Order: sequence, then structure tokens, then C-alpha cells
Amino acid sequence: MIRIETESYLSVRADQLADRLLESSSEAYETMPFVKREVPDPWVGESMKRWPVGRSLHSRKVLLFGVFPIDDQEFKLTFVCNSGFIESSKTTIHEYWTHQRTIFDRQSYCQVKDVIEFSCKKRYTEELLRPLYRGLIRHRHRRLRNRYGVEKIG
Repeated sequence: MIRIETESYLSVRADQLADRLLESSSEAYETMPFVKREVPDPWVGESMKRWPVGRSLHSRKVLLFGVFPIDDQEFKLTFVCNSGFIESSKTTIHEYWTHQRTIFDRQSYCQVKDVIEFSCKKRYTEELLRPLYRGLIRHRHRRLRNRYGVEKIG
């Protein structure tokens, strides 16, 4: 099992940020131009807080650079609230995949932490995918910091 963690301190309060980060458009903003995941109707534009929890929600293609299909994902939320979500999806590549995003309230700013855990059906691909996923999650946080500002700690 591979585990990747990344966190950012953003210059916005958690209560102001939570609704924005729980929209499917936020994922699209954070991951482009590298990855696009299609969100089918009726979930486009809806907050994840309104999506069903605990069951497969939809199947979607994962597109490299928004064009080339690289994986099929059966998307499932296992938990969602104002302070984040846990997604545990099935894919053709992964034996196990979970993405947990937590938004911590730090009074005048917030901390956003992402944890990805995965194992691949073909074990040799795990070490190949680790730097790609680490790079993608760092890219997502760079986009968050660019959009919401960086809080200087200390």
C-alpha cells in the first residue's frame, strides 16, 4: 500500500472554503491541465454534500490532458461533511484507492490536507505511479495556494 500526504495553509477561513472545495468544479480546476474526470448529470454543479454516500455513484473516464483515456473509475463517496470527504473508488488499475481531504479550521485561515492511499492490481506499477500521483497532488495544492493565497505560519 502506498500513502501520499500533502497539506497547505490557505489565507481563507474554513467555513468560507468548504463549500467551494466540495464542488466538482473545484476538482476540475485543481487537476487541469493534466487530468480530467467527467462528472455526469445530475451531479454537475452540485455540492458533494448532496451526493449519495456509501454506494457507487457513477462510472467515469479518467482523461490524461483532458483527452486520452487512461483509466475507468467507479466513483464512491464513503463520507462527506463540511470539513471534507473520503472517496473510495474502484478503478481498472487499482486494487485499492482512497482519497481523503480534510479542511481544518485554524481561526483566520485553514489547513487543507489530502491523503491518498492505493495499491495496484499489478504491483510493479505502484512505484511507477507513486511519483505521478505525488506530482498531481502537489499540483492540486499549488493551484489551491494560487487561488486562495498562502498563510504564513510562525
